[in-house]
Amino acid sequence: GLFGKVKLVFCRRTREYYALKCVSKAKVIRLQEEEHLRNEKLFMTEMDHPFITKLIRTYKDDKNIYLLQELTTGGELFFHMEKVGPLREAEASFYAGAVLLALEYMHGKGIVYRDLKPENTLIGDNGYPKLIDMGFAKRIYNRRTYSMCGTPDYMAPEIIRRQGHGKAVDYWALGCLIFELITNTSAFNRGEDPPQLVFQRIIDGRVKFPPYVSSDAADIVRKLLDPNPETRLGCRKRGAADIKEHPFFAKSVNFQLLLRQKEEPPVRFTELMQLTLHFPSADDSSKTR
Repeated sequence: GLFGKVKLVFCRRTREYYALKCVSKAKVIRLQEEEHLRNEKLFMTEMDHPFITKLIRTYKDDKNIYLLQELTTGGELFFHMEKVGPLREAEASFYAGAVLLALEYMHGKGIVYRDLKPENTLIGDNGYPKLIDMGFAKRIYNRRTYSMCGTPDYMAPEIIRRQGHGKAVDYWALGCLIFELITNTSAFNRGEDPPQLVFQRIIDGRVKFPPYVSSDAADIVRKLLDPNPETRLGCRKRGAADIKEHPFFAKSVNFQLLLRQKEEPPVRFTELMQLTLHFPSADDSSKTR
C-alpha cells in the first residue's frame, strides 16, 4: 500500500493464513494520511462482497497500526498482464465485469472508490479478482467532492479540472482498465510520461485504438471515457445496468453467474496461479493471533 508493508501471518486458532498490513503511525502523520487510513479501515470493515478484499480486524501498538486481511494468493492483475500481454476481449470482459460489480456495490453504499487500477486488483486462488486499498474511497452519496486524488493515468477530467466529481470517476477508470486489459498499454500514458502530460491527454480526450480492437470494445471504452460525467456510460438513470447490457459484456458475461462465482475464470490466468507470495512472513509470532 501507500504507506504500509504487508506480511504473511498464520493464525494458530483458525489454522489459516492471512495478510497483515503494517502501517507506521509516524509515517502516517508525516505524510498527513490520517484520513486515508481511517477511510481504509472504515470502508473495508463495511465491505461484504466477493470481489472486494475483506478486513478481518485491526490492531495497534506504540509504533504501528495493523490491518488483518484475507489472504489473496494470485498476485496483482498488473503482474498477470505483464506475463500474458493483451487479453482476448472475452477474458477482459470477465475481469472488468467483476470489477464493475464491486464498483456497483460500493456506489450502492454511497461510496466512490477513486483508485481503480490493475495494481489494486488482486487475483484470488479461485481465479476471481478482488479490489484492495480503499484509502482514497469516500462516502459522498449523490454529492460532489473536490479533492484531487488517485493515480494520474486513471483520473477523470473532472478530477483534474477540480470541477467536483462523483461516482462517474470510477466508470471513467473502468474504461481505462478495459483499454489496458485489451491492449496492455495505458490509454493516456505512452510510457513514463510526467503527470502533467498525462493530464493534458486526458483533457484532450483522444484515445487511439490498435487495429485489432473490435468495434464493441472500442465503443464501450469511448462511452466510459466520455469527458462529460453526466452522459458517461453508467451515469444516467439506469446506472450500471447500461454498462452490463453493452455488447462488450452482454455477449460473453452472465453477471448473475459471475457474482455467484459460477463463471469459469479465463484459462490463461488460472494457469499462472501459484502460491508464490510476494511479501515476507512476520517474524513476531505475537502478530499471528
